[in-house]
Amino acid sequence: MSDFEVQTIENTGSSCSFKHATEIKKGEVIKIQDCPCSVKSFRHVRNGKHGHVRVVFNAYHVFSGRKYEWMVSGDSIVSVVDVERVNMVVQAMNNGACDLMDLETFELFEGVPIKPDQVATVEKAYNKIDPNGSKEMIAMVSRALDLEYVAAYKLQEMEY
Repeated sequence: MSDFEVQTIENTGSSCSFKHATEIKKGEVIKIQDCPCSVKSFRHVRNGKHGHVRVVFNAYHVFSGRKYEWMVSGDSIVSVVDVERVNMVVQAMNNGACDLMDLETFELFEGVPIKPDQVATVEKAYNKIDPNGSKEMIAMVSRALDLEYVAAYKLQEMEY
C-alpha cells in the first residue's frame, strides 16, 4: 500500500488541483471549509518534539471577504481552486441579485448575488440605463466551487 491514494473527485463547478501545503504560495486560492479562500500570508511552524512542520494560512473568502486562519500539517494535500471569470449581460436586478445572460452560450442565470459592498452602486448604475437606449450593463461573474458572484460591472455601448 502506498503512502497516500489518489482519489478521483468529480466537481461540477470550477476545477481543482492539489498541492502539498508547503508548496502553496501567497495569492493562490485554496479550499478551506468548502469555501474558496485567497491566501494572504502563511508561515511554517515546527511543533512537537519530533519537529513536524505545520503551515498556518491566513486567507480571505474570495466572495464575502471573511477571514480564515487554518493550520495543517506540511505534508497535507490542499485543494487549489481555479476561479473562473465570465462576462455576462445584466437582464434584470432585484434585491441584491441579478439575472444574467452568458455572452458566449446565451444561457440565462437567475438570482446571481452581487458582492454586498457593491449592491447599492450596481443598482444605481443599472437604474440609470435607458431601456430604449444604446447602453447595456456587463457583469464580470466569478465562479468557484459551485458559487458565483458578480465581482465587477461596466456600462458599454450595445453591439448590433
